[in-house]
Amino acid sequence: MIIKTGVVSGTNWSFSDAHIAASINHAVDNGANIILLGMWAVGPVAPAVQTAINDARTADVLVVAPAGMAMLDTTDADPNNWTWGTPGAVGTVTPAAAAGCLSVSGTGFEQIDMDQTPEPPPGYANSILANIGDAWNETASYSYTGGDMAAVGWAVTWAGNFYNAGINVNTSVNASGNVDIAYAAAYVAAAASICYQGLVNANSGTPPPDIDSVIEDILINESLQLPAGERFLAAGSAASVANNGGWDQIIESLDITNYSMSGAVFNAFGNAFLEVGQATDLAASMTSNGGNYEIIVVWGDGEVYPNQPAPPAPPVYQSYTPGFPITHTYTVAGDYRCTIRARETVNDTYDEVSFSVFVYNSLNASLQIKNVDGGTATALVIDEVYQVFSNPAYNPITGNVVTFDWDFNWNGVNANFTVDVANRENPLFSYDTAPGGYSGPINYLDLGPGTYKIGLRVTQTRRPTTYYTIDVTVT
Repeated sequence: MIIKTGVVSGTNWSFSDAHIAASINHAVDNGANIILLGMWAVGPVAPAVQTAINDARTADVLVVAPAGMAMLDTTDADPNNWTWGTPGAVGTVTPAAAAGCLSVSGTGFEQIDMDQTPEPPPGYANSILANIGDAWNETASYSYTGGDMAAVGWAVTWAGNFYNAGINVNTSVNASGNVDIAYAAAYVAAAASICYQGLVNANSGTPPPDIDSVIEDILINESLQLPAGERFLAAGSAASVANNGGWDQIIESLDITNYSMSGAVFNAFGNAFLEVGQATDLAASMTSNGGNYEIIVVWGDGEVYPNQPAPPAPPVYQSYTPGFPITHTYTVAGDYRCTIRARETVNDTYDEVSFSVFVYNSLNASLQIKNVDGGTATALVIDEVYQVFSNPAYNPITGNVVTFDWDFNWNGVNANFTVDVANRENPLFSYDTAPGGYSGPINYLDLGPGTYKIGLRVTQTRRPTTYYTIDVTVT
């Protein structure tokens, strides 16, 4: 169904939010299954448009719209001086930013065949083709970002007169001078139509409930993950899923989306670092349209939650609410492999994730001050030199960087810790003023007589920061 909306005035065609809303309502009332809104504008979504889209989704009609694009400024007579504006975000565009509207960004096409002699001057074609050189799997330089998914934002036509030798293949440029991002939305809408028919056929000729949401799930779930996190239309894969009644496969899926351990430090690979005897709460996040979750946690140290019967009895799962903490304590240093096994009972689906847990003895420091004769002291003399020893006790772990910083006049508040001596495990110091021109290893503090709290801050890349103190009197 093709609907013309708006009004014509001379050679110009214009339409308002009221026209768009009326067209959506007309399409729904006359049996549309997929609505493609082939327009966009910067500005908020009008209430009438949002209401019309809400009504469409209530009627199980999917609404698709382009995410918007930058504009090509062609006011200069020399095409070499044409420039593209800065792309924005889909949240600033109507109607794509409306709730319930499937918004579509556009990708580049990487290269074109310039089989011509002579070749165009360097950069000449780039000034006209916004996305030339953009990788096909990245949102093109002209496309607004943040769409629900992306598709190819261009169409191939025969072009002429962009260069006196001619360019054989070019993106379409409309009268206002912008590459038409509506192509991307049209490709997605076409794929949605194919999915609609496939789902109807797989359901004995009857549209399944909430078919608009099912199609949206299929298009997004079957799409390709792009480097920037966006998803690229995979129409063939989506159609295959729909033709095989794939909406059941999506609804029945179970996915452990995240996990955490309280008090642990995680590296970039999702592995945890804990200390011996440190109680930790493991929590897992999971999603499924079925619900009713159960869980087994294999800690890797011989313990299992919940306790399991002896083989050959089947495993026993524990009912689980996503995010609920399960407490465990590793009592022996070592490297362990923790496995979370989840089950969703409505559709009897499963998922499993594993990660390493590195457990080691905690770092403890015992501050001690010695004078030049090797004797220990906390009653210090202003003009004497001393050495403070941190005496750390810990097991070095590969990748765990430990830093020792000192504050010789600390008030005991972590936020007020000021570094007087940085990254020294056993520094030399004196509370006196440094001799003129001195630049040796002794740290002269220039604080004078008084009572002081010496603070040591130990920073570790794989453990929390800890603090240690010793009090001294200086006369």
